[in-house]
Amino acid sequence: MTDTGAAASFHLAGPEIISETFDDGESVVVNLENGFYFSLNEVGGVAFELLAAEAPLGEVATTLGERFEATPETIREAVGEFALRLVDEGLLRPGASPLPPPAPNGRAHLPPDTRQPFEAPTVTAYTDMQDLLLADPIHDYDETGWPARVDDR
Repeated sequence: MTDTGAAASFHLAGPEIISETFDDGESVVVNLENGFYFSLNEVGGVAFELLAAEAPLGEVATTLGERFEATPETIREAVGEFALRLVDEGLLRPGASPLPPPAPNGRAHLPPDTRQPFEAPTVTAYTDMQDLLLADPIHDYDETGWPARVDDR
């Protein structure tokens, strides 16, 4: 069982996990190893960035509490459940990483103008583009020039 106490920390499951946050607050996380991609709501994107940078759960909850309106208990519980879901999806691993954590993109630490209503962090998994994400468009292509996986040829 993974520790979800305030001092618990996590790190990216590997270098094949990449993410991007868009202007509307939505974040997308891609696992380049299996081709799955994930959509995170705004709270989830902020929490993911902090967790991937190895911030302890307590610090993540505190940061979210500064930006979003909810009780500290509600936020702590939601962040703990979210971290476990990210571990289950293979995006994070518990504990400190042997490698330096990724540099935050700064969105998690933007000063809020006003606190927004808290919406529990969500992660939605997609597998519909797995074949395309796993294809190597430079080296794997069919006779028409479209990307194709090696085992499809």
